[in-house]
Amino acid sequence: MVLWKQRGDYMIRIAIIDDAVEIGTQLETILIEITTNKGIAIDIDIYYSGKELCEHLQNGEFYDLIFLDIEMPEFTGIDVSIP
Repeated sequence: MVLWKQRGDYMIRIAIIDDAVEIGTQLETILIEITTNKGIAIDIDIYYSGKELCEHLQNGEFYDLIFLDIEMPEFTGIDVSIP
């Protein structure tokens, strides 16, 4: 696993992609709770479409872990995973 280093601290970069705002927020809350209790630093970005994530990846953004919603209108999680 590649960890991102910022200001001397290692962080796991996580992207959540889901068109349902409440699901993305719930997953973010769960991840923060789990990692805080374990002393793990994370940085989470939430995207509401696969297209939005792809644009950020093409501009040099990177993540150690990506949670993809498979069923989204227009550009699905499966579309994102295909090179």
